Amino acid sequence: MGVSMDDKIVYLKDKRNPVPKAPRLRLILLGILVLLVIKVLSSLVGGGIGSKTVAVRLDSLEEKVSVDTYAIRREITYYAPAGGYLTTLVQEGQRVAAGGIVCEIKAEQDTGLSERLNQTREAIAEVETKYNQLINQKQNALLSVDNAVEGETLRQEIEELEETRDRELEKLVAGLQEIFDELVSSVNVVRIDGPGVVSFFVNPGEPLDLLELEALNQLSPKAVTGVRWVHTDGQRVLRGQPIFRVVDNFRFYLLLSLEEPVALSENKKVVVTWPKLGSQVEAVVVKTLENGGVLLEPKQFLPEFITMVYEPGELILDTYTGSVVPVEALVYQEDRLGVYVSTDTGPVFRPVDLLYNDGRQAVIEGEAPGNYVKVR
Repeated sequence: MGVSMDDKIVYLKDKRNPVPKAPRLRLILLGILVLLVIKVLSSLVGGGIGSKTVAVRLDSLEEKVSVDTYAIRREITYYAPAGGYLTTLVQEGQRVAAGGIVCEIKAEQDTGLSERLNQTREAIAEVETKYNQLINQKQNALLSVDNAVEGETLRQEIEELEETRDRELEKLVAGLQEIFDELVSSVNVVRIDGPGVVSFFVNPGEPLDLLELEALNQLSPKAVTGVRWVHTDGQRVLRGQPIFRVVDNFRFYLLLSLEEPVALSENKKVVVTWPKLGSQVEAVVVKTLENGGVLLEPKQFLPEFITMVYEPGELILDTYTGSVVPVEALVYQEDRLGVYVSTDTGPVFRPVDLLYNDGRQAVIEGEAPGNYVKVR
């Protein structure tokens, strides 16, 4: 069978493009199928770690433990120098400078001295009234006298009355001064040696040096809190009885009892919070005790410290800031910790460094806030 010219032209064109039309179409379909398979495989990988996504946020997490807090006051107890009746000159919780007067103790014989004082003051007033009236009468009479001899006599009488009045008053005032001197000697003024905060709640027993390590190791909550009583104005006190104490606001400490042992080095900075009180304070570690307790020195003085004895709280060991994700977002791939980040083509594994994990959330480095990660 012969071949026409048109058939030859078509054949030559096919020779320049050696791929027939049907095989080319199959390649195109195969490429589309491969893309579909990749997408399906990507979705399968993402489905293995969960379909839920959460946003990575910039935040801070606190590493903290529950603690029992005992207030340890470095305090000085002041005792009554003599028996008598107490008069307080400052209020509970008031700050007093060194040398400040906190209270007075009036001796028990004050009642007699006070009575003599009142009698002497009344006698002075009576003498002044008596002689002033007599002198005024003589002066009025002098104004109406025309006779020179009678006038001179009245003037002499007035001078004698004034001299008698002054002698009697001088004697009474001297007696008054003696009573004042006795009163002053019977009032014992109690001053403090160093600055601090005054409290009239005192312990009946001997004060402990709570900075001695041996005492702290043997310390119990009962020894810390003690049994305190308070003195009030007018109360009778005995010589040598504790009457008030001064809490040195530069020597106030917190003794912590931890539920779990925590390694804390001396001078480490921490934060103690009391959720019920709504307060917190920065502190440094002073000592770690053999019984597992930790002694802290607050960096500031809070009003709550005056009356605080025991308070449950939290010890913040450190604060971590960075990208925060749920712990369910953390996965291991080939022994490398990371997260699956959502992208347009599916989840992509990215390695991260773990800074802190509190059991629910984790602070990581290596993934920017704002991205979305898969969670299991």
